[in-house]
Amino acid sequence: MKKITCFQTTDGRLFESVKDAEKHQASLNFFTWYEDNKCYGNTDGCRVEAVDMLEWLKENRCDILEVLGA
Repeated sequence: MKKITCFQTTDGRLFESVKDAEKHQASLNFFTWYEDNKCYGNTDGCRVEAVDMLEWLKENRCDILEVLGA
């Protein structure tokens, strides 16, 4: 018998590496935050879906950090 170590995120998923677990948890945290901070498009009532916003943020990460001066 051998000891097995894994990392569990708040949605119950298990990961073998802490890095993968942290990455998944960060996405979960974003979705939770976005529920209270939704972004709306130009059309009245047109909400940007959280998954689309997260994808856009990831794709434009370098530009966003440059604008923020980070």
